[in-house]
Amino acid sequence: MTGTKPPRQPLPRWLDNTLRVTIYWGRQALRPLAAAGVGLTSGVWAAAYADALWSPPGLWWFVALCACITVVALLEIFSKGIPALEAEVLEQKGRAEDAERDAIRRVAAAQAEARQHTKAVELAVKALLKQLSKYCNAQSHSERVSVYFYQRDKFVMIARYSMSPELEVPGRGTYPVQQGVIGAAWNSTHGTLVQVYSPNERLWDEKHIDDFGFDNATIEVLTMRPRVVAAMRIEEDGKSVGMLVFESAERSRIGQHTLDKAADSRVFEALSDVVSVCAPSTPSGVAHRVVRAQELNDRTWHDSATVTSGRPS
Repeated sequence: MTGTKPPRQPLPRWLDNTLRVTIYWGRQALRPLAAAGVGLTSGVWAAAYADALWSPPGLWWFVALCACITVVALLEIFSKGIPALEAEVLEQKGRAEDAERDAIRRVAAAQAEARQHTKAVELAVKALLKQLSKYCNAQSHSERVSVYFYQRDKFVMIARYSMSPELEVPGRGTYPVQQGVIGAAWNSTHGTLVQVYSPNERLWDEKHIDDFGFDNATIEVLTMRPRVVAAMRIEEDGKSVGMLVFESAERSRIGQHTLDKAADSRVFEALSDVVSVCAPSTPSGVAHRVVRAQELNDRTWHDSATVTSGRPS
C-alpha cells in the first residue's frame, strides 16, 4: 500500500526572510564579486606562480580560487532553486488558507444549525410560560413571567412571556445572584419570596437600593417597575437549578397563591426538567458561556500577547 507524500511544512518566517535577503544580495553583489574573485585568483595563481603552482603560496591561491568557484556555484544553485521552493511554500500557504476558509464556513454552518435547535428550545420554554401564566391567572397586560437558570454567580434568563410586548422585552438578561427579589428568594430557606412595593417611585427606588443591592444606574435601565414580585426557586433532583419570577403592575394580581398554584402544576414540572437539562443550550445560555469563556481567556492570556382550562396536563 503506497501512501501520499506529506506536504512540506512552510518555512519559519525568520528563515524565509533570511533566504530572501541572501537571494537579493547574491544577485545584486555577491555573484559578480565572486566571479571577479575567480578571475583574480586564477590569474594570480597562473601568472605569479607559473613555475611553482603547488608551492605553499601557490596552494593558498588555489584554495582561494576553489572558494570563489564554490561561491559562484552555490549562488547559481540558490538563484535557481529558491524560486521553486518559494513557489512550493506559496502553494502550501494557499492550500492552508483554503482549508482555513472551508473550516470557517463549516463552523458557521454548524453554529447556524445549532442556533435553530436552541431557538426551538427557547420557544418551547416560552410556550410553557404562557400555559403556566394562564393556569395561575397571571395573564394580562400588567403581568409577565420569566424563567432563569443559575450559572456560576449569575441568573441567566431563558425566556419571558407577557401579553404586553413592552413587558416582554428581555432587559438585562443576566442578574447577580445577590441582587433583587430573585436573589433573596434563591438564598431563602423555602426558596420563595413575595415582595410588595410602594406605588411611590421614590420609595420604590429606595427599597431596591437599600434592601436589594441595586444602584441608580441599574434602576434606570429596568424595563418594568412592578408593584409586586413573586419568585420561586426551581429544584430538580435535589439541586437548585433556576428561578421562576412573576411580576405585576397591579398589587392584587399575584402573590403567594400564584407560586403555590404554579408549584402544583404539571407545567412547572416540565419547566423544571427543561431548565435543568436544556437551559445551557439555549441562545441565552450559549451566549453567556461564550462571554464567560472570553472573560476567562482575556484574564488568563492578558500578559501573553453566551393550556387548556383547569389544571394543565
